[in-house]
Amino acid sequence: MTLTMRRRPVLATVLALILGLTPTAVAADPVAAAEPAAAPLTADGLTTERGTDPIGLDVAKPRLGWRVESTARSVVQESYQVRVATSRARLNDADVWDSGRVRSRQSTLVAYAGPALRPRTRYAWQVRVWDTAGRTSGWSAPASWETGVGGADGWRGDWIGLPPPTETWTDYTVQTTVRLERDAAGIFLRAHGPANAYMWQFSITGGTAKLRPHVRVDGAWSLLKEVPLGAVVPADKLTVPHTLRITAAGDTITTWVDGMQVDVTRNAAHAGGSVGLRTSGTETGVFSDFSVTRGGAYLFAAPLTDGENPFGGGTPTAGGLRVTGNTEAMLTALDANPLLRRGFRVDGQIARARIYATALGVYRLSLNGRRVGDHELAPGWTDYRRRVQYQTYDVTGQLRQGDNALGAMLGDGWYSGTIASFGTDHYGSRPHLNAQLVIDYTDGRTETIATDGFWRATPARSCRAT
Repeated sequence: MTLTMRRRPVLATVLALILGLTPTAVAADPVAAAEPAAAPLTADGLTTERGTDPIGLDVAKPRLGWRVESTARSVVQESYQVRVATSRARLNDADVWDSGRVRSRQSTLVAYAGPALRPRTRYAWQVRVWDTAGRTSGWSAPASWETGVGGADGWRGDWIGLPPPTETWTDYTVQTTVRLERDAAGIFLRAHGPANAYMWQFSITGGTAKLRPHVRVDGAWSLLKEVPLGAVVPADKLTVPHTLRITAAGDTITTWVDGMQVDVTRNAAHAGGSVGLRTSGTETGVFSDFSVTRGGAYLFAAPLTDGENPFGGGTPTAGGLRVTGNTEAMLTALDANPLLRRGFRVDGQIARARIYATALGVYRLSLNGRRVGDHELAPGWTDYRRRVQYQTYDVTGQLRQGDNALGAMLGDGWYSGTIASFGTDHYGSRPHLNAQLVIDYTDGRTETIATDGFWRATPARSCRAT
C-alpha cells in the first residue's frame, strides 16, 4: 500500500504531461467552463404558393413556406407559429390570424387556416420556429401576398376582339380543283371553326366517286346524303384533277363537278362563315385554284401552286396544296391579329394600380407605350371551354396624371391557332381579350377601366403569333 501511494503523484504528473496539462492544474479545484454560445436559428425565404410576395392569388387557403437555417448541425424544426395581419404594422397584434404554436416539422405548403380572405387585399405574414432543442428563431422578416379579384364574380370586363372578314360571308360560291391521291378530301364552308360547319366531301373509296355532304354542329357530325358520281367521274378518272363548285344561297347548297350539276341540298344549320380543307386518316388530296366569289366579285382567291399557303394546314407543292392525315385547315390568310386600345384619364394621387388580364388566345399588354409584365404566351394553354387563367400586374409606376392609354395585341395561340394534328380553330376562330385596370386612389376612390365597347380595334397585318 505504501509503494502504491508513493507512485500516484508520479503517475498523475506523467498523465498531465501527456495531456498537455500542468500538475498544478490537476491538483487545483476545477473551474466550470463557460457554455458555448447557442447557434443562431432563423426562419427566412418566406413564400406564398411558392412565390415571393405574390399578387393576384385567387386561392381560398394560400400555402405558406419558409426555410429553417442554423450554423449548427442536425437542426430540425419541432414546431412553428404563423401570424397574418392586414399590414406589417399590425403583425405584433395580428388582426387576421395567429396559428399559435403548432407542433409540426412541415415548413412547405403550410395551408393558411384563418378566416375568409377579402378580394384585392394585401396580407402581411411572418413565422417563427422552434427546434428540437427548444431554441426559438424569433420572428422572421415579414412577407406578404395579395389576393386576386375573387373569381368570376370579381370580373367587370367583356370579351372583346376583332371579328374576321369571313364572319359576313353568307351566300357565296367556292370553287377549286382537287386531285385525290387516296380515299377522299373535303371542303368546309359556312364555317365558324371546324366544329360548326358544312363539309362537302369528294370520295373515291370503294372504287367509285361519291359526293358526301356533311353538317357539323358543336363537333358532332351528321352525314346528310351520299350522291353517286359515276356518270361524271368514271372509274378510270378517279385520281385525275376534277373541278368542284359549291354555291350556298339561303338554305340551299348546289354542287357542280366538272361543270355538271350533281346535287342540291337544303339545310339551315349554318347561315354563314369561312371556308377550309379537310382530310382524315389515310385520306389525301391536292388542291389548286381555290376561290370564293359572291355576285361575280372575288372574296378570296389563291392558286395554291406558288408555294404560299393561305390555310392553317397542308403542305405546298408545285402541283397544289397537299392535305393529308387528320387535318382541318381553315382559311387564315384574311385573319389579322387585332390591336386593341383604350384611352382614359387619371385625376388623383394613386395608392396602387393593378391590371387583371386574360385572353382566348395569347396577349401582350402595353401601358403608355411601355410593355406590361414579362409573360410570354400568356395566359397559357388550358381547356378554354372549362377554365381560363389570368395574370395580375402591378402598374402603379406606369400610370401618369392626365391622359393614359392601355393597349393589347392578340394572337391565335392554342385557342384559334394550329395545334398539332388537331388543326386550326380547335376551340374558336378568333382570339379575344378580357381585362380590367383597377386604380385605387389615396382619397379612397376606386376606378375600373375594363374591356368593353369603348375600346378601339384595328388589324395588325404585320404581326404574326408564333
